[in-house]
Amino acid sequence: MSRTEYYGIGAYPAESCTLAFPWIFTVNNNARWGNQEGPEEIQLAVSRDLIHWDRPFRTPIIEIGQLDQWDASYHTTAAIGLVTWPLDRFVSADAGSDGGVLTTIPVRHRGDRLEINTATKPDGQLVVELLDAGGRPLEGFPPSEPFTGDDLRHVVRFNGQTDVSTLRGKPITLRFRMKNAELYSFAFRGEERPVSLRKTPEKLRTSQPVKIVCLGDSVTGIYYHTGGRRAYPKMIALALKTAYPQAEVTVINAGISGNTTVDALNRLQKDVLDHKPDLVTVMFGLNDMVRVLAMPPYDELIGLALRAVVPSAQVEVSTWPTAQQSLAQIKEAAKSVRKSPPDLVLLAVPAAVTPNVRAPPEEAIRAHSWILNWSLAFGLQERDVVGIAPSVLKTSVTPEEKGSDEFSRRMVLAQDLSLIARPENDESPPEHIFENWLRTQLAGK
Repeated sequence: MSRTEYYGIGAYPAESCTLAFPWIFTVNNNARWGNQEGPEEIQLAVSRDLIHWDRPFRTPIIEIGQLDQWDASYHTTAAIGLVTWPLDRFVSADAGSDGGVLTTIPVRHRGDRLEINTATKPDGQLVVELLDAGGRPLEGFPPSEPFTGDDLRHVVRFNGQTDVSTLRGKPITLRFRMKNAELYSFAFRGEERPVSLRKTPEKLRTSQPVKIVCLGDSVTGIYYHTGGRRAYPKMIALALKTAYPQAEVTVINAGISGNTTVDALNRLQKDVLDHKPDLVTVMFGLNDMVRVLAMPPYDELIGLALRAVVPSAQVEVSTWPTAQQSLAQIKEAAKSVRKSPPDLVLLAVPAAVTPNVRAPPEEAIRAHSWILNWSLAFGLQERDVVGIAPSVLKTSVTPEEKGSDEFSRRMVLAQDLSLIARPENDESPPEHIFENWLRTQLAGK
């Protein structure tokens, strides 16, 4: 018996619809760790209202790589891979050597030309006919000139003419007669939409200095929110350098972890206006209302620390019980948590099951990895996850407990997560360690 899980979805506007690429994980019963493994595929979904989605093919649009390739398996937040393909060529209507006809439902348009995204094979061609709502040829529009070749935006000609503006607003039907051809899309286009950014692109094209400030919280300022090892501003700089190699671009990362909209207003002059930027990006809101999930007794400690450091913060702290719980029970608790996703997860595996780093049994490694994965949001990181070393609860630590701390540290850092640990020779009470950690985070250090 298998089941299907969705680990993420990237949605992108595409003309009159929204395309999405869900990460679909099919769990099987043949895995080493029981019912926990299986293939993950990138499929295609489409929506016209962002509420109802259709996944028509249920087959991979991006195939899993071979065993010796980097994308042969799933690496959460470890790296970013780039897949490219020609514009809008996700799905096509195909005709073979026997030919075929595709007729649309009646449509109305506001353009002045018809463009098609199509490709033909040897001895192939495509012809377009414009019909009225009743299926009769429209006067003045004979069958189009046959198209052969490969074009992402071929402008259709009817007896040498491309203008179809006289048909604006009228119900018309399109009929495509095809042979050895692939039709990906068609669109009626007119004047290009006004560009919202005018000065910045012009400066980039003419190699003038361009300064960009990215104002935000940790989503802007911290690298792990992108799923890779570069923060969002760094990725903007790299993208612009690729698109405009000669441009002189300066990108300032003004993202500070934990900042709210109030913090943004307080530092607007110093962090933004004083730089005299050409372009500003703004991303705030997640920290204005914070939901925290913590394992006991850290639920109480984080609440005390938050009230001490940020008295005005609105914080909801929920408990994720783990004491005397089986992995199955922890899993069920995690499922309920995901229905009301937290902003911050404080994660600690009990010291009793945290082995010394010198000889960690395989079962302990598996248990730690399993709990860490249930704590993480798959895909784009929707929440912060912070690991806590067992020694935080003790004012004095034995050499054996230091080994357990080191094991936790390695397991947590392997996931590119932050760790709260007791500093060397620090005998402060646990609440002080939490408060100091929180102040450091809010200071952006």
